[in-house]
Amino acid sequence: MFRPVLPAFVAMLLVSACGCLALTAHPDIPTGTDQGLPAPAVPNMTMGTRVIALAVNPDEIETPYPEVKDLLIQGLQCNANGGRFLQAIDYYDRALDIDLECSTAWLAKGVALHNLGRYDEAILCYERAFALDPGNEGIAPLKEMAEGDRVEEHDTV
Repeated sequence: MFRPVLPAFVAMLLVSACGCLALTAHPDIPTGTDQGLPAPAVPNMTMGTRVIALAVNPDEIETPYPEVKDLLIQGLQCNANGGRFLQAIDYYDRALDIDLECSTAWLAKGVALHNLGRYDEAILCYERAFALDPGNEGIAPLKEMAEGDRVEEHDTV
């Protein structure tokens, strides 16, 4: 069954790495005030070939657990603000500890891993997200991009 909100649910913004590195590598960007997870001492400087942002409407996050929604929002903020991808993954993992069936958490974790250049792990997360939400048209292009970036990285090494 096709759900019309799903294509709007996931929006990809591709930016060349050189256009985003100044923001993601800047050490003076605030790291947040959440006491549950400490801010990383070192910015996440290991980057993939491009930086991907994931736009999610909080009202469209499907989970029966309000705390999962809150963790996802915090993780998405880390991912988008300053490229704190490792911290974002911590939030996504905490959300998945509560709701392993949350496709948004798998998708968001895949994006953060992709941004870190951890393509094999990102692809597994995209596959899990797709298995849980096969109607989401935004997942397949992300997986294809990760596969392409993985090949590109291996070709340049």
